[in-house]
Amino acid sequence: FKRTKEWKEEIVHLDPTPVEAVHATLPDGTEVRLGPDQDPRQVFADWLIRARNPWFARNIANRVWAWLMGRGIVHEPDDFRRDNPPSNPELLDVLARELVLSGFDLKHLYRLILNSSTYQQSAIPRSRKPNAEALFAHYVVRRLDAEVLIDAICTITGSSEQYVSPIPEP
Repeated sequence: FKRTKEWKEEIVHLDPTPVEAVHATLPDGTEVRLGPDQDPRQVFADWLIRARNPWFARNIANRVWAWLMGRGIVHEPDDFRRDNPPSNPELLDVLARELVLSGFDLKHLYRLILNSSTYQQSAIPRSRKPNAEALFAHYVVRRLDAEVLIDAICTITGSSEQYVSPIPEP
């Protein structure tokens, strides 16, 4: 950690002091040797986004979809396991493949989803079937986040909200 000029803030960083080579194990069990000049974060990031790792792209694609659509293709977005399959595996595969082919360009993924007819559907359900929401047959109406709600209330009422830190300034 290193301090900043802000009294209640610290930055996490890699200590550049050279150390001996170390052996590390990645989450899939792969062993790697980290040289004294290698940043372990870079080694981990390279492992994470490699083409043979299907989980990262699928997870990110699902999280972006969930954030935009209110529900993930795998629901809940952080619950990837065998007994919780995606509601539309082909869609998840296409989004993950697009993410990889674009070099993990999130703007590309957002553009793809936001320009889809699925995202642009009405929030009025056309079907009463119980799985309609899971299959994205209509846009899911969601509650506003607290910050967005207070901004909307302040705009409507013409008032303003002041935020203060519970931590006293020195």
